[in-house]
Amino acid sequence: MTALPEALAQLERDRAAFLAAYDALTPAQRSFRPADGGWTADEVLQHVVKVETGTVTIVAKQAAAGDRRRDVGTPAEASLAAVEAFLRSDGRTAMPAAVEVHVAPTSPPDAGWRERLGVFASDWSAIAEALPDGDAEVALMAHPVAGPLTAAGAARVVAAHLEHHRHQIARLAASEGCPAADG
Repeated sequence: MTALPEALAQLERDRAAFLAAYDALTPAQRSFRPADGGWTADEVLQHVVKVETGTVTIVAKQAAAGDRRRDVGTPAEASLAAVEAFLRSDGRTAMPAAVEVHVAPTSPPDAGWRERLGVFASDWSAIAEALPDGDAEVALMAHPVAGPLTAAGAARVVAAHLEHHRHQIARLAASEGCPAADG
């Protein structure tokens, strides 16, 4: 399994790449809705912020609970690796229905969503500092597809999720009807 510091370093790289792709879009491109009715780039941003908010909240709460934490099962590297591989591909899939209500975009995002994505590094650092050494391989959250995840596993899924949506933003910017970057 990947150590938490390595997973957090990858998460920061993927977050920076996602933000660079998002920031490269003009306001008109960010609000453009593709003909297939898919999400705008602003809605993608809101979605990734909601996913990371939920993940950080669950992992931090479980880590802080120590021996009182909820048992979510035994992590399986193969399941985690399969989810990561899919998310890092340019594949498309429907969001698991069990989480859609929690992480689907619900309102037009404002500038605050962009700033929220930038503060997660300190949240993850706090988790890493608070996590007892013996809990590094303990599952702290149950992912709807990957199953039980350690803190490092959760960070790996969030990183791959950001990469998945970076691809989506690139497809959106290249889609027919999307306003040109210069106008």
